Amino acid sequence: MVGTASGCDDGDPCTVDTCTATGCLHDPASGFASIVCALPDASLLIAACTGEQIPGAVIQRSDQGRSLISRAASGPVKQQRRFILKAAKALRSAAQQVTIAGKHGGLSPACVAALRSPLHDAAARAARLAATL
Repeated sequence: MVGTASGCDDGDPCTVDTCTATGCLHDPASGFASIVCALPDASLLIAACTGEQIPGAVIQRSDQGRSLISRAASGPVKQQRRFILKAAKALRSAAQQVTIAGKHGGLSPACVAALRSPLHDAAARAARLAATL
């Protein structure tokens, strides 16, 4: 149906899918949605990490980043940049903790890759958004 995502969903949570008369459009998500879409599930339950214990430091920093993004999205414009920069820092820290856990044998290489990549991506997206605020 023209004007909707019906039949045009590309499976990427970081695109806004629209069906047009000439085909599908997959525009990148923008604003706060462009950060949230890149984050791993809030529970950090990723297939590559099945049966593994995600370190508390990773969960804590990931949750902190997610919370700061939420506060920025619903908070006063004057504070949005500060919250987003803090979120980027928390997400980078979560990614560092994933790397540390991998080096010390706490997480498998597959789990490290599956967690670290989206955390880095979300942190980079947050930094880019902060630069535009």
